Amino acid sequence: MLDVLVARRRAGGVPLLDLAPRDPAAPGARFPLVILVHGYSNFKELNLAQGYHVARGGFRVLLPDAWGHGERATPGIIDFVDACNRTAAEIDGLVDGWAGEPGVDATRVGLGGFSMGGCITFAYLAGGGRKVTAAASVIGSPDWVSIFESPDAKAQAAELGVPADAAGRAAYLARVRAAQPAGRLDAFPPVPFLVQVGEKDTLVPAAPVGEFCGCLAKRYPDPSLLRFVAHPGVGHGETVGMNVALAAWFTQHLGGPR
Repeated sequence: MLDVLVARRRAGGVPLLDLAPRDPAAPGARFPLVILVHGYSNFKELNLAQGYHVARGGFRVLLPDAWGHGERATPGIIDFVDACNRTAAEIDGLVDGWAGEPGVDATRVGLGGFSMGGCITFAYLAGGGRKVTAAASVIGSPDWVSIFESPDAKAQAAELGVPADAAGRAAYLARVRAAQPAGRLDAFPPVPFLVQVGEKDTLVPAAPVGEFCGCLAKRYPDPSLLRFVAHPGVGHGETVGMNVALAAWFTQHLGGPR
C-alpha cells in the first residue's frame, strides 16, 4: 500500500479533493486516474474513505462536489436531473485538467459513483463516455423513473421537489424519463463496467438495473466486461464488499502504476 496526499483543489469551478499516492521506491511512476462521485444531498468529504481505499491501491483519485452539492450548494431543493446531467458534463473537463499533472496517466481513466453518483456514471456513459476506460456504479441506476416511483422516493417527494398534484407529478416524471440514461442504450461504449445494487433496495430498485444491464450486455463484444451484481439482503447503502469490489475492478481493468 502507498501513502496518499489529500489536497483541496478546484478545476473549472468544480471544488474537489485530490488524492495523490506516493511511491518512494518509484518516484517517476504514473498512476491511472479515478473519479468518484457522491450521492444525492451529500458532499465529497463523505466519500473520503472510499477514495482513500482506491488511492492506496495505486490510483490518483478525484472526489468532486456534484453540481448543487457541497461547496456548490444552492438555496432550495437540488434538482436531481440537473445535478446528474451537469455533473456528467464536467467529467471530461476534469480528465483534461489532470492530463498534464505529474504522475497521472490520463489514458487510463475510471469513473465511479455511489447512489446519485452511480446515476451520474450511467449518464456520462449514455453521452458516449469518450474519455473513460473503466466504470463502476454502486447502488445507482440508468432508470431514473423507477427511482422516483419507488416507495422511499414517494415518501420523500416534497424533499425531492416532485409536485404533489397529479398533473405536476406526471409532467415531472416525463422530464425524468426524457433525461434518463436508460433511453440511450445505443450510446453506451463497451467499456468495462461493474454495476452493483442492493437486492432489497427500496429507493433504487434492483430489477430495472438488471434488466438494462441484460440488454446492454448484448452490445459487448466480450460480455465479461459488463458485470451486474445484486447483493442479497442489501438495501440502499453501500457495503464494505461493494467498495472492495469497486477498487478491484479498477485494478483489473486499469492496471497500476507504470
